[in-house]
Amino acid sequence: MLKKGIIGIAAVLFLAGCGTARDTTSGDGGDYRESEPMFITDLLTEGEMKRVLIKDIIYGIEEQTAIVNDKGEELTFEDLELGMRVIPESTGPILESYPGQTGAKKIIVLTDDESKAEAEIVRLVVDEIENEGLESFTIVREFKKTETGYEIHVDVSTGSEPNRVYVYDTAAKKLELQP
Repeated sequence: MLKKGIIGIAAVLFLAGCGTARDTTSGDGGDYRESEPMFITDLLTEGEMKRVLIKDIIYGIEEQTAIVNDKGEELTFEDLELGMRVIPESTGPILESYPGQTGAKKIIVLTDDESKAEAEIVRLVVDEIENEGLESFTIVREFKKTETGYEIHVDVSTGSEPNRVYVYDTAAKKLELQP
């Protein structure tokens, strides 16, 4: 009897650890909305499929996905650009893959001057990495303002260089990879 109880407890613990998705629900029907604005670092199209990489999650864009700016004006997938600061809302659980994957219920594009300036810097970083010919995903982990410009921490998912730090000098308009 004790043996069956131990096996039962072990089975329950094993199954509890076998989840296939992050627990990212907000409690309102399974949707999840990020609280912090993030940057678009890739726009992916394959046939009819449209997807966007925001931080470390690929959001699938469907016909019912609402894409709007912070003034409430409707946008389309074609209006999205690399570097844009956005607030995504998913349709449900995020699959445990790298990058994670989910559907997009809504994407809010921020249009203030600071967001536009930061978007330009993120585009410079993504272009710099693409110019190296790396087949990878670029994920902005941290973006912070400094006295002379910005410091951008990114992951490049090639496996060879998992973390990079770029510094953008606003006055000199120069982007540098830090050692």
